[in-house]
Amino acid sequence: GWTSTDVAQSLSASFGKSLATLPVQFGGNPAPRGKVLYGMSRDHMRNLTIPNGSRWNISGNSLQVISNTGYLQNEVVNLNSKTGMIGMPQQTEDGIIVSCLLNPNIKIGTAVKINNADVQKKSFSPDYTAFNYPPPVSDDGLYRVLVSEHEGDTRGDAWLTHLTCLSIDQSAAASNSVPAFPTGS
Repeated sequence: GWTSTDVAQSLSASFGKSLATLPVQFGGNPAPRGKVLYGMSRDHMRNLTIPNGSRWNISGNSLQVISNTGYLQNEVVNLNSKTGMIGMPQQTEDGIIVSCLLNPNIKIGTAVKINNADVQKKSFSPDYTAFNYPPPVSDDGLYRVLVSEHEGDTRGDAWLTHLTCLSIDQSAAASNSVPAFPTGS
């Protein structure tokens, strides 16, 4: 009688983290037989989330499971030159790459707003023949953070957050977003 939610709760306990709210597509019908989990918990989480159209990460004391088209419903972080954006955002094959002053509020799954006029579009030469096109620039400037790397040193000058973002499809994301997770357990 186990469901995907039961497996996710067991795996989060093996990480020593609390499981926050899951996306809507989790759950499903109860299984007719028991399930034995052996091996690496991260592999089981990957095998659980990918077929359910989601991704997972650990943030603070919580295990986060976020839909591939969703984002955390906390406050949208506005990034521009007045709010700490460093340089110009760039469109690459990996997504929109942007750096800003160190901001601990920006985590994986957070929504950020970037002025599309600031994004440097990727250009191709006429003889470019590969099919790996960069992800599109958002229509309204909303992006979800896929990678958030914080850089800081008490003896240096670098206090930056480096982000890799993808555009948010508002029609799909509205039903797949999840509430912001608690930082404590």
